[in-house]
Amino acid sequence: MDMIRISENKLKVMLTWEDMKAYDIDCDSIDYEDIRTRRALRSILDEANRKIGFDAVRDRVFIQVYPSRCGGCELFVTRLALFGEDDGMNSTQKYKATTRRGSTVAIYEFSSLSLLLSACGHLRCGGDSAVFCDEDKRGSYFLLLFGADEDMSRAEAVCGEYGGIRRQPSAYAYIKEHCICICAADAIETLGALC
Repeated sequence: MDMIRISENKLKVMLTWEDMKAYDIDCDSIDYEDIRTRRALRSILDEANRKIGFDAVRDRVFIQVYPSRCGGCELFVTRLALFGEDDGMNSTQKYKATTRRGSTVAIYEFSSLSLLLSACGHLRCGGDSAVFCDEDKRGSYFLLLFGADEDMSRAEAVCGEYGGIRRQPSAYAYIKEHCICICAADAIETLGALC
């Protein structure tokens, strides 16, 4: 097995036919839902951490698999670093540090990332904002907007077109407990630029 670190967040792993046999995986049937595949990928990523310092244990990763001519395969592993991780703070710490006490909070829910991005692209309002993803319900995204009431009325009009507002008092507690922060500060501007 050979490993090449392409960038800070990207790794190329070349597995021979023997490696594939040792990990008990097949290039044509690699499926992350399969327990053997998950174990094999975790072992490969652990080895990448030990050998070349590519630490993807706490990150979400995107893995592309391509068959090679010799019967093995090539894996391209991309760490999906969370927006807003810098200055030694993780995204949740940075999110907590940037929200203002005493400001109004509005919570909007979106059923897909594309709908969330579209809403952020159309929103141009002040106030702090953050985006969370529900780990249990795949495809559920929450936009939290902290600001004045005039910001909220514009946001509600736009977000109502792409998603819905969460009015339950428990929504904020649910997000803090069950979701991960994917954009800690200025989420509307950061994600709106991706549209």
